[in-house]
Amino acid sequence: MRIVILDFDFLFSVHVFNFLRTHHYGVRRIMKYILTILIVLLLNTAYASELKRNSLSTEISPFSGVTIVTDYYTYLVKIFSKAYRMHKVQLKAVVTPSFRPEYMIGVRQSGNKYYAFKRAPAKSIWAAYEDARQQKALNSFLDINFDIKEAEVEISRDMFAAIENPWTTMTQEAKHQDIRGLDGTTYHFSSGLVTASTWSPEPESHAGYLAKIVELLGQLTEIEDKGKIEKNILETATRLSESLK
Repeated sequence: MRIVILDFDFLFSVHVFNFLRTHHYGVRRIMKYILTILIVLLLNTAYASELKRNSLSTEISPFSGVTIVTDYYTYLVKIFSKAYRMHKVQLKAVVTPSFRPEYMIGVRQSGNKYYAFKRAPAKSIWAAYEDARQQKALNSFLDINFDIKEAEVEISRDMFAAIENPWTTMTQEAKHQDIRGLDGTTYHFSSGLVTASTWSPEPESHAGYLAKIVELLGQLTEIEDKGKIEKNILETATRLSESLK
């Protein structure tokens, strides 16, 4: 039996050799075609990765004033409604971590002055929403007292300008892409009526720099020694603006 198998392998090899020798131009053409497809796929993958890394995703949601269905995000906006109704809110970001309470950070204008603000509930809105949904008690969900902590601090006009430029640019130039993930943190950035989002961005990316600015603004409202934080915000905003050019 072993000899028969060897003979078959030999004959098959001869046939393959003869086919390649006879049709070598056709085979080369096929290989070129396959190689081109592989290169295109690799380039598309690289482009999609870079897009996700450096761009925000367009968003149509209650954060941008559009309510299609009543869901968690609708209630989130209602709970933060006091902040949404503040006069001349120039920039805002709603942050939804997986295992911590949500919070809202932004910048508002009052006359010629600018203020960074933060609104943070004492407990997770998502956890309470899920409990109410499972118990079919969403009608009374807004009666829950989430004990929203409010904090704000005045910032300079120069700091506002440094923040506003990349924030507005990135929200307005957002691309349609799937940024959803499981455990992580989602940032919903708003500038005017435009909202765009990102999920757990890489720290050294455009989206990561913008998320860092948001977190630093939140810290700025909570600590006494603000000099180091202010410097960090300006440096991050400048780095982001330069990389967006």
